[in-house]
Amino acid sequence: MTLPSIIDVAIGLVLMFFILASLGSILAEFAVAHQKLRHKLLFSTVTRLLEPETTKKFWRHPLILPLYARTPPSERKKTKTPVAAAVADEAADAAPIKTGISTGKPWAIVRLWRWFSKKARLLKVQTAEAPAYLEGKLFASVVLDLVTGEGAVGRVPSTTTAWAFSIRQHIPSIPGENNDLQDRLLALLRQVPPDAADCGAALKVAVAKWYDEAMTRTSGEYRRQLQKWLLIIGCGLAVFFNCDALRIATVLYQSPTLRAQVAQQAETLVQEKTPAPGQAAPVADDAGLKDQLKHDVSQLRDLTKIGFPIGWAPALRDNFILMADNSTWPGFTSWLAKIAGLFATAFAVCLGAPFWFDLLGRLVKMRSSAGSDAEKKKSDSPGAAGEAGAAPTPSGTPPPGPPALKAPRTLPSFLDSLSSASTEFTAGRAYWLAQVADHAYETNRDTARAWLIQQGQTNVQFFEVPGTNTQALLASGNGVAVLAFRGTEQNLTDWMTDADFKLIEASANGLPGKIHHGFAGALESIWPELLTAIGQLKGQRVLLHITGHSLGGALATLAALRLARLRVYPVQSIHTYGSPRVGDETFVREFDTSFSGRTFRIVNNEDLVTRIPPRESAYDHVSEIIYIDEAGHLQRDIGYWYRFLNFVTNAIDDLKKALQTTVKDHSMTLYCGHLERAARNPDSVV
Repeated sequence: MTLPSIIDVAIGLVLMFFILASLGSILAEFAVAHQKLRHKLLFSTVTRLLEPETTKKFWRHPLILPLYARTPPSERKKTKTPVAAAVADEAADAAPIKTGISTGKPWAIVRLWRWFSKKARLLKVQTAEAPAYLEGKLFASVVLDLVTGEGAVGRVPSTTTAWAFSIRQHIPSIPGENNDLQDRLLALLRQVPPDAADCGAALKVAVAKWYDEAMTRTSGEYRRQLQKWLLIIGCGLAVFFNCDALRIATVLYQSPTLRAQVAQQAETLVQEKTPAPGQAAPVADDAGLKDQLKHDVSQLRDLTKIGFPIGWAPALRDNFILMADNSTWPGFTSWLAKIAGLFATAFAVCLGAPFWFDLLGRLVKMRSSAGSDAEKKKSDSPGAAGEAGAAPTPSGTPPPGPPALKAPRTLPSFLDSLSSASTEFTAGRAYWLAQVADHAYETNRDTARAWLIQQGQTNVQFFEVPGTNTQALLASGNGVAVLAFRGTEQNLTDWMTDADFKLIEASANGLPGKIHHGFAGALESIWPELLTAIGQLKGQRVLLHITGHSLGGALATLAALRLARLRVYPVQSIHTYGSPRVGDETFVREFDTSFSGRTFRIVNNEDLVTRIPPRESAYDHVSEIIYIDEAGHLQRDIGYWYRFLNFVTNAIDDLKKALQTTVKDHSMTLYCGHLERAARNPDSVV
């Protein structure tokens, strides 16, 4: 393994660690904020520095009270300040509680419940209202004000002896106790020179320094608590996103193309996040944290888009093998390797995003330096002289510039797209079949017939049984035949068909496994006529394509497998648009075996209909997915995880907007528009 390959693999791992660490830090900040960790630690630190009586006075001092959060209206009458809560809590501890459990009296449990509820409420008010941060100067000012009798104007001590007398007078001594504030203040006073011009100012500096040193230890405790949260969140992120460091390193090592794409994405990230000279990083507020959270999820989605091996496949057991096909970690060892890879990722999250970003920048710089050295060696080689001298032409004219951008290609015709015997996916064929599926909604049959005849379909038949509302059309001519099923319309019959998603045995319909009861009944209503019409195609020698949108896509799936099992007529391709799930795993396995490489299930962005009926009801999807992302680009085999992260990104941005998008994306107009652009520019299909 060469050094550039090692650097690229390391860049891929560090990039993933940085994104997860950034995501984990945001989630940890939300967690500690919810737990009021800063408030609790500050309250405990002040309590540890001051004796109990002085602590109560400290928290209700006029300089401290404005720093509290407002008490909820329901609690305002019961407890006005955290100090009152502490006093009530102390009184509750001192008061004996007669449980009466030994006597079996029923009021014992109620009394206990009220007592525990009161304790929990008082503690909640106490910690929720306390400020999260106090400056050392403010702490010293309040403490010294308490020492002098809480604001005795004109009686502030001017000498160290007067300060010592005031401390002994207003701060009680508690011999043998760890929190003897009087001894601590006297020790700080002894650090003030007796001949100091302003003893009060010098003592204030000493008290502030004492407080800051205590808060430094508290900050260490906060970091330790935050580190625990990061470890817990890191484990959750590693398992949730299936970020197995060992497996990812193996896949990156085996795929040079993926390594190059990941390295390019890392370089872009480093350039975007590098601050300009003298530019300070802004402090993130709640809105900033949400934006960063959305950005991190978007980066994970971009990684899955280029094939980065994270996320769970539908079959979870396949992800517990370190190497997909030729695994050298069989049995129990593969589980150990999986756990080790996940734990390595979780531990990496604990190191924090700044550490990984700094390391990522160093690796990117190292990679660029290695590339520059390689280019320099190449230019210094004897064979490079001709290449270097090829810049000017012999006639002295400048070299030709970059090639001009290609003009958009013309849309392939209907017959050219559908008459090809190839089973490979083409955007042109997907577009024209989408147009046929769209015309299946046409209420005026003459309009639909005229459009099909214009495309070269000389024979057009419509199928509908009165009372069922299931409709289909069969068009044929010039070596091409298209069977299109109409999707769901705004009527009660279609809605009831979609809603009847109980799984039934498919053997009555000549199919394996279990299928959707409503879909099966809808197809059965027109099946006899449809079967007769398709049987007449045998003498025409045409290529039969089956298509449908929404409910029509589900009917197209059922019809295709029934035709294959009855051997009525061979099916060239099946294209469905926004199709719901049709059957269980047994049905899907049989379908995919029969139509491998000839079925294309096209899904537009967050089309909600493609998620029903739910997988929890034992349903599954058939065939290869052609995914249309939010930018309108077609992508093949993008996988569930990318689509899930895409949905999360939309949900973080605006949950209501995301829900509206899932409904809007089901529009057949959008399907046709995206496919037309792809058909005019086939090179854009990933």
